[in-house]
Amino acid sequence: MSAGPAEQLLDTLLDPIVAFAGTGVGHDEARDLYAAGDVGGLAALYHDEGVRAMHSGDDRTAVRMLLAERSAARRNGDTEQTASAVHFLAQHHRVRARFVPAEMCNHVALTTPLRDETALYHARAWRELAAIREATADYDAGLACSARSIDVCERYPRVAAIPQARVLTLLQRSALLRQRGALSDALECVQLARTLAQDEAVNSITEGQVALREAGIEKMIGRPDRALAAYQRAEAIFVGRSPGNVRIARIGQVTCLREAGRADEALPVAIRVEAACRAESDAYGLGQILLEKAEVLQELGDHNGVSDTLAAAAFRYLDDSGLEALRWRRHLARNLLDLGQDPHAAAAHLGFVLTIAASVRRDLNRTMLALFVIYRVPQHALRSPDIRFVACRAALLGADIQRGELREPGPRWSLHGQREQIYLAAALVHAETDDAAAVAQIIETGRADVLNQLLVGGYPDAGLTDMAMPSTETARLDLVFSAAAEVGAALLRETGPAPLPDLPLPGTLPTADMLGELGDVVVMVQVGEDTDHWCCVSSVWTHRTGWRTSVQAASPPIHALLRRLRSGEVLPQRGITRATWDALGSFLFPSDEIWAGTELEPRSVVVCPDPRLWQLPLGALTRGKTYLSDIAELMLTPSLDTSRLVMNRRTSAIAGPALSILDPTLGGYDQELAALDAWKDGHRPISDLAELSTASLLYISGHGDEAGQESALGRGRTTMHELARRELPPLVFLNGCWSGTAASRYGTDPLSVAMGALLGGARTVVAGTGSIGGAGSAAVSAQALSIIGEGGSVRAAVRIAQRRVRTDHPELGPFEWAGLCVVGVDTVSDLDG
Repeated sequence: MSAGPAEQLLDTLLDPIVAFAGTGVGHDEARDLYAAGDVGGLAALYHDEGVRAMHSGDDRTAVRMLLAERSAARRNGDTEQTASAVHFLAQHHRVRARFVPAEMCNHVALTTPLRDETALYHARAWRELAAIREATADYDAGLACSARSIDVCERYPRVAAIPQARVLTLLQRSALLRQRGALSDALECVQLARTLAQDEAVNSITEGQVALREAGIEKMIGRPDRALAAYQRAEAIFVGRSPGNVRIARIGQVTCLREAGRADEALPVAIRVEAACRAESDAYGLGQILLEKAEVLQELGDHNGVSDTLAAAAFRYLDDSGLEALRWRRHLARNLLDLGQDPHAAAAHLGFVLTIAASVRRDLNRTMLALFVIYRVPQHALRSPDIRFVACRAALLGADIQRGELREPGPRWSLHGQREQIYLAAALVHAETDDAAAVAQIIETGRADVLNQLLVGGYPDAGLTDMAMPSTETARLDLVFSAAAEVGAALLRETGPAPLPDLPLPGTLPTADMLGELGDVVVMVQVGEDTDHWCCVSSVWTHRTGWRTSVQAASPPIHALLRRLRSGEVLPQRGITRATWDALGSFLFPSDEIWAGTELEPRSVVVCPDPRLWQLPLGALTRGKTYLSDIAELMLTPSLDTSRLVMNRRTSAIAGPALSILDPTLGGYDQELAALDAWKDGHRPISDLAELSTASLLYISGHGDEAGQESALGRGRTTMHELARRELPPLVFLNGCWSGTAASRYGTDPLSVAMGALLGGARTVVAGTGSIGGAGSAAVSAQALSIIGEGGSVRAAVRIAQRRVRTDHPELGPFEWAGLCVVGVDTVSDLDG
């Protein structure tokens, strides 16, 4: 076999004396094989020695043995082993960030003609090149390389180990897509890899790699429980096979436990993994677990512990600019701010992070999170007064690009919830500048986009699991990175301030005319924790004032109540004091415009509540001795765009009887039945929704079992999904606990049985907020039906009925007399044609 000068030089490694030179290893067996001319046996021996050296961390010996293996295999005419040695040598260089020799090795592999015998190594070489491009942040080139690898796999599907190679390439491609910000495509790649791994005979290590990637993407989009299960699967696969991957899986579990609110469980796991990394001299793993341990201590409020842990990680990250080093610097900045130490140093750390993350790596996640921390830097430590504003707006735009790029409702909601503090910080910063319309637009953004898509496109047969959301245009990413780079430069600049870019806000707001059609007063409400303290940001619109905004800090009782709501705890029907209701009134609705009505001339008030507030009977909130229901006709809406869509869904009024599905075992059944029998167009009881026909009203009563989209109401177990698929009359009453109550999760659309009625064609829905009892809500419904039948609007009728029942039955609690809410849009002409 002829060879050029380079090959002749490498061939000298065939001789064991040369191969083992400088390694401190002597090998009699190798010398015997060489003397006997057994180059095949020599190649196998060099391979075993190379594997042993790699596992022991002996880099020098590993490289020499892989080169020697290649020379022996080449001399033996073994094309497959030659290519295998080149592949492992390329991989060995790549994981040690020696990218030039790694790339050379892969190009050597690609110089061989592509055929059945070489297809596997071509596929691997293109995948390795993709991994190099990921490490050097050339994501588009990496995606092109991964596409070449997949193309080879698809052309040679019957070659042994090609299905496994395809799975691994898909995992590599998912990592590139994730770094690039294309989370939906990354998730699809992981899902396809998992499906292929299940269908094909892949080895256990590959199965474990699939579980690791699945865990990583689930963690990133804010589903820590799913990610934890995947990491635990990966650990079970790797135990006894790959100690390094076991540690990676356990490090991931620490993150998931913390993000699932289980920091007390995460800390001992982190301590055990840290000890294991030290015992194994695993510097990479040690750096990773120290970062995760710092996050856990941050969650537990141990800021000094965070400081000590970050200092212990400095050996790994101080002189580095890789992705984890950027994360370390962001944590340093946050810790300095938590401890009240040098804010200028914190700003410098963040400037460094943005310079690399935005300008060099174009890593959206790290860019966005660093921009968010700038919100906490005191103004005097920033060189330009506009830095905080631009940073928060850029972080908001980045977060919303990520959210909108996800096409499945579940991941989209999870990511929105995970980014809650970014949305809140943006609202607060715009409130500081008194840009009330911007605050309203930020609160509105993403508030109910899945529901609104359903209103436009119809309800899918398989429910939300069969639904694909349109992806948001990601071209705005360039704006985020450009602004972040400017902010980073401004943080590091020693001269005077330079102008910063003006960024667009995501989302839209309805016109003033549309808002005026909705009501006299429109209220947008968002609550959240701002540096461990709950606050409420609200924007209020009236024709006279336009948008106005206010920010309120939570008192200790309200702080405790909001924490209960965030956890999903069911509030008791009794036991919340009058003082707490009054404090809630001041906290959620501080604006005078909301309370400007009178008993004789109430104002129509449309409220778009934070998702965690749908469990509260808002009409029972007070200002002094005045209940909100005394002076306001309340209407709730998931979002302003929901109201616009429902209002524009022009349908002629439908004449016909009231249809009902009643539970005769409930208190108040006789009142409901009498009111329905008196309905102006008659009343016809039905046994289930299958008997629906032309009607002006549908009335369902019964027990509800939980908040959210999976709730079922009444003896027929009516669900959101069933109602959404029907053609319903314009007015629907759902008199039961939880029927109008969303799950208490920020980021998730406020879905409930009531939303199913809106999707099914109703324009106005009366439904239960929390645990509303039986007799009291039945009395309110019965009186409201009588008033509506006489030509009153629905929201006015419910308000009047609630006040009468509260007066006649002072023994009832707020959930009982004020627990029915009105959802959707409301005009008298809805029913009278």
